[in-house]
Amino acid sequence: MGSNLHAIPWSALTLDTNEKCFVVDITAQRLKDDPGFDKDHWPTMADAKWGELTYSYYNREPYWSATHEVVESDPSIRPSEH
Repeated sequence: MGSNLHAIPWSALTLDTNEKCFVVDITAQRLKDDPGFDKDHWPTMADAKWGELTYSYYNREPYWSATHEVVESDPSIRPSEH
């Protein structure tokens, strides 16, 4: 929107095959209110805090949180500590 770029989680997007586009299920005003970032000043994508805030803004759980819960709950796939 405007000159800002927006990082929208894939899980917040739905593919509309008829219109050949992605749709995000939030209001236009909410999308406009997303602060986004400048094309010349990208955020640090590996920053978990930034990622969590982005996913939260779009009412989605970060994929790494779900994976973390699975790993923690199943000792057979948890990395061994040496």
